[in-house]
Amino acid sequence: MKKGLFARYWDGIVNTHVGESYSTLLGYFFPELITALVLYSVLYWVDAYWIAALESTSRYATLGISNTLVHFIVKFSEGLMIGSVIISGQYSGAKKFKEVGKTLSETFWVMLAVGIFVSGFIYFSAYWIYFYYNASEKMIAYGVPFMKVRAIGVFFTFLYFAFIGFLRGIKNTRTPMAIFVSGCFYMSGFVFCLYT
Repeated sequence: MKKGLFARYWDGIVNTHVGESYSTLLGYFFPELITALVLYSVLYWVDAYWIAALESTSRYATLGISNTLVHFIVKFSEGLMIGSVIISGQYSGAKKFKEVGKTLSETFWVMLAVGIFVSGFIYFSAYWIYFYYNASEKMIAYGVPFMKVRAIGVFFTFLYFAFIGFLRGIKNTRTPMAIFVSGCFYMSGFVFCLYT
């Protein structure tokens, strides 16, 4: 007898004989939650806090323009990484480990090329980016050096996501979390020492 939609849904929830256990799934989830929290929230809060302490509306507005663009680029690079996660995961699940390694190699070279192009574009056209946003000359003067530094970070973000896609594809979410969080604290400490 065929079960109804809700009965099949409930059976999928309580069935522990097929697929991963809930504890295993949560083991994948929590490192990703911490990474997402740091990547998309904490860094922007820290930037905003330090810039707000300068008590300059122009600098704070410049930060908003810069972070909006950088956030878009990070999401773009993350979208490219998702393809790597899917392909690596399929090969890993099929026990085709040589193909998983080829996926990492191909992803690295694609992300390297795209990262060079995007970060180079941001670095060399930082003035025109702010000009396009109709920023004042004062904001442009604040923003261009900041955007050039962020362009270097964008390049390394693309490379980071190439390796992270591979690690997530083979169900390793703890290593990316550790790498990202330690890098965040290192850079935050460096910037804090720079400004104090």
